Amino acid sequence: MKKLLSFLCLGSFVFTCVTAQNLKIIVPGGKNTLNDSTVTSLGLSNDVEFGPTFYVVNTTSNPMTVNVRRVVISAVTGTENEICWAGTCYGPGVNQSPNTETIGAHDTATLGNEFNGDYLPQGNVGTTVVHYIFFDVNNPTDTSGITVRYDATLTGVASIANNAIKFSAPYPNPANTFVTLNYGFTSSVQAANLKIFNLLGDCIQTIALDASKNKVGINVQAMPSGIYVCEVEASGCQPVYQKMIVSH
Repeated sequence: MKKLLSFLCLGSFVFTCVTAQNLKIIVPGGKNTLNDSTVTSLGLSNDVEFGPTFYVVNTTSNPMTVNVRRVVISAVTGTENEICWAGTCYGPGVNQSPNTETIGAHDTATLGNEFNGDYLPQGNVGTTVVHYIFFDVNNPTDTSGITVRYDATLTGVASIANNAIKFSAPYPNPANTFVTLNYGFTSSVQAANLKIFNLLGDCIQTIALDASKNKVGINVQAMPSGIYVCEVEASGCQPVYQKMIVSH
């Protein structure tokens, strides 16, 4: 599926930094608003695709017609990025979704209409940075944005929080029976958890990560086939998200 810098207002890339922000960006199962923040998505350079899933919430008392556009801040040569919105994924040359999504009052775009920012590394290692802007079609100045750093490595392991945590993409992916994730902590990390969310936003499993170990295995045999979001959180660190596919 179509699965940490501060908010960026850089040079010729003009982003609206002061808006009503009646749209709220969250991750499945998340409670924190991610507007104006940067998240990291980690993957292997030989992955077909990887990327985050976001839910977009209409916080107003009226239905809202919402669209999304992107600004590529920097890109690794040879890589591609696609936006998936309103139930459709578009080619890497599309910077604004041709289709809009109507979100009801105090409702969320989910269940097949969530946003996915798919990154296709095409075998290339490096970091691509993309800014996504969600906006009210009838009031285009009402915008909410989020920046995604796509980190593709040969090992699927990248660092967050000044190298305090190392966390790999899940493998195999898709998985049928078991999934493994590699990780590592520095002494500055007191505790860390791995949470798994389904696309309904339900946290279906929480696993405490043991600092004395470097990998964790997850039994997915009882999980229905589908797409899940893995979140690794630790005190003092922004969470990192990864897509996991279960296929039986």
